[in-house]
Amino acid sequence: NMDETKVDVQVLSTIPVLFNYWAKPADGLETSRFFNDHIADTVHREPNRFIGIGTVPLQDVELAIGEMERCV
Repeated sequence: NMDETKVDVQVLSTIPVLFNYWAKPADGLETSRFFNDHIADTVHREPNRFIGIGTVPLQDVELAIGEMERCV
């Protein structure tokens, strides 16, 4: 519990093993969108407690830019 541990704000991000840079670009985009949507939902529900950092499919520059723009 964040209150019990005296944590006011926590940053949420995808753990590196789930970046899926080894995947096909479309699959990397799909998983990036899934994780980013989950993080965004959590931040939306508790904006004073959480900050989100998104992930992008770096195996494809255009897909990565598109997902970054969507996250922003």
